[in-house]
Amino acid sequence: MISSWRKFPDVSIPTKAKAGGSYINSFLATGDALRCGYDEALLTDQEGYIAETSVANILLSHHQRVILPFVGAALLEGITMRTAVEFLQEEGIPVHFEQIDRSLIYSCQELLMMGTAVQIAFVDSVDGRSIGNSIPSGKSEPGPLCQMLRKKFASVIAMEHPRAKEWITEFKLSI
Repeated sequence: MISSWRKFPDVSIPTKAKAGGSYINSFLATGDALRCGYDEALLTDQEGYIAETSVANILLSHHQRVILPFVGAALLEGITMRTAVEFLQEEGIPVHFEQIDRSLIYSCQELLMMGTAVQIAFVDSVDGRSIGNSIPSGKSEPGPLCQMLRKKFASVIAMEHPRAKEWITEFKLSI
């Protein structure tokens, strides 16, 4: 759901920092979402544009355009988001950084969440409205963009991607 709680502005707390106190904003939004029967909350910035979810960055596909909130927005620049952008560029898919309003969310073909914990997850509905080819019965499946990004992330984890050795540091635990 789109939360009534707004993402705090950069002039209050640095939005690019993973600061412990800033997580209260996410807790409030997630708590409201859960009480309303949703799994997650989308947070808007002070102007009402979608910034991110309470726990992850977002990416959407709208009429063959891949759109992310512009980097100057009140969002945390996540590693997973930056990696997804690099994967899209590898595939020759242009990425557009723009302000994302509520109607763009409601009319997009795919809406993805990206983050360390969630990795790449697709959103099947927002505010009770189906996203893209989602089926309201709950039998939705990830779209082509989500599938491609998941496959690329899996190739990194499997050390098959050309940049895997650059991105993954292996360590041995000695006790």
